[in-house]
Amino acid sequence: MHFLWYVSVLTSPFEKGGCQSRVRRGCFFYSIALVLILFLAQSVYAEIIKSYTIKLAPVCQKNNTLTVFSASQLPYLIGRPLRQLAFYHFSEQSEAMQASLQPIVFQIDQKDEQARFVLQPAGDNNALLSERDELVIRTEDLGNKLENNHETLLKKYKLVEIKVLSESLDKPEFIYINIDSSKPSEPVVKKKYLNYNKTDDVVSTDNFKIGFSELNPFLVDEFHWKLDNGQWSDDLSDMMKIRHKGRFLGLKFRRTQDDYSSVLTAVKQGPLRVIRRTENRIKVFWKLKTPALLIDYIMTQDGFIMDTIIDIPFKISFFFSNLETITTMDWNPDQSGHMSVYSPKLGTDIRIDGIDTKLKQTFNTIEDTYFSVTTSKGNLDVDLQIPKNFPVRAMLYLADKPDTADPPENFPGQTGNVGFKTLGWENIDGRLYHLKFTVCINKSL
Repeated sequence: MHFLWYVSVLTSPFEKGGCQSRVRRGCFFYSIALVLILFLAQSVYAEIIKSYTIKLAPVCQKNNTLTVFSASQLPYLIGRPLRQLAFYHFSEQSEAMQASLQPIVFQIDQKDEQARFVLQPAGDNNALLSERDELVIRTEDLGNKLENNHETLLKKYKLVEIKVLSESLDKPEFIYINIDSSKPSEPVVKKKYLNYNKTDDVVSTDNFKIGFSELNPFLVDEFHWKLDNGQWSDDLSDMMKIRHKGRFLGLKFRRTQDDYSSVLTAVKQGPLRVIRRTENRIKVFWKLKTPALLIDYIMTQDGFIMDTIIDIPFKISFFFSNLETITTMDWNPDQSGHMSVYSPKLGTDIRIDGIDTKLKQTFNTIEDTYFSVTTSKGNLDVDLQIPKNFPVRAMLYLADKPDTADPPENFPGQTGNVGFKTLGWENIDGRLYHLKFTVCINKSL
């Protein structure tokens, strides 16, 4: 189509009334020049192959170091080999003091048809981008818009332009994906923004370190702040806890993490996120166990998301009733007096001091999915995301009773044992659900 249009422009001066015979040569060269100008202009603009605008809701409002978006928002890229994609930001001034496109660190986390992360070993050169996949970059790597007057840059790349809008950004910012497979991607110096220690099953960042239980690797059992001297603080946590109670075929039952069998099955170590998966079953009665529950921890510099993938192939109410689950983090007694819990619905901080108060009792009557914990070194914001079609409701839960035993514990008593009580589990049917805890971790400046 473009070729025919150029031909029509080229031949139009020679149509009747177009040019006199004595100036046809001049018209011919004029037409050639015009076509070349139009062709070059077309080629410049064509290097931005597609432009998209995406609006993001920050995961962690106070400290959002990563920008994560779904590949479904970039349909032009769907089906392309991952190895062909390279991410860039545009900078008006580089180290050479001239405008340039700079390669940046990125991560692509693939998902299957059930929205579960694909954690196959690295090095799959045949992987294609699907609409379910997540693309991850650092927020600070968002850049300026590449204007059309930068012809040299535009000719060098074949780009998809992404305009990013977010409440956390003062103005729209841009990122570019190069899809030109004929040119090798420029190397990117990959700093370790978080580190995974396979031996100890510990993830560490510049601000905090989180370790998981050896017996039940789906549970966090240590938390440390990075101190100003570069050392780690003492462990602030006692242990993460999970409690179930209800009726099975009319008989009362109670279960704790001691009734779980849990295995760490896969870990993906990327430059920006570490994703670790456990497969878990709960003993119901004698040797009878539930179907496997997959729990993915998506670890970042900002904190983590605990994604519980619930896929029970029958209606729970056939066997269970009055089900409730309490999921909490119990803190080290040494934190007593240096820690507080806050609920926006309560509107005030609750000091963790081991003293029972009406305020703490009121906290346990609040139906909500958010609270925060403040320590001497920083705070943790905890948000429970319940799918709209998931028939479970959540209430806040707090036990601050250092003299009360709650086995199985590493230390006696409960110090700021805070989390959620969820009810209505017997209403779950045979569909697949993702129940997510998001924990945003902010170190004090």
